[in-house]
Amino acid sequence: MAADHSTNASAGTPQSGPQAMSTGAGKRGPAKRGSKGKAKTAAQTPPSARQEAVRTSMVKRKEWEDEVFRAMECAFDRAVSAADLRKWAAKYFEQRHYSDIVEERIANNLCGYPLCSNPVQKLNGKYRISFSQKQVYDISDLKKFCSKECMAASRYTISQLSLDPGYMRDIEQVFEVLDILDMDSLVSM
Repeated sequence: MAADHSTNASAGTPQSGPQAMSTGAGKRGPAKRGSKGKAKTAAQTPPSARQEAVRTSMVKRKEWEDEVFRAMECAFDRAVSAADLRKWAAKYFEQRHYSDIVEERIANNLCGYPLCSNPVQKLNGKYRISFSQKQVYDISDLKKFCSKECMAASRYTISQLSLDPGYMRDIEQVFEVLDILDMDSLVSM
């Protein structure tokens, strides 16, 4: 057991473990590492054109995501205009973003349709039974809105949104075909 408990000559204290075995009799201190363990001291090589392009792309994508979130925040706790929603939907929103807006509005007790400022309706249960039509309806989606009209308008809006990220689409083309139902047209439904 002499290898496990060698004595440090200068201090007279016992050493144990791997350091004692690597230092021999304890006179030299810890073993020196080879060149593999050393950090580079030479200047780092400059990034290649591809690495620079990837870094630039990541920075632009982060900026775009920040803009998307700022637009989403505007719709979280208040009603927005049809023009603003149309602009943001064409430029930024994907279906997942719109779904997040609906969920945040519900958490704030607002109707899920971003153009509406009414509170969500309080419904009990999960199903509604229509005796006249002899059908059972799941009303879990209806609980997210103040009315059937807002739910329909919200579904219509989300069905028009692209699955592609905003930075990959032609905004002008999307803006031309995107139709947002404003509150006045919902009243006439």
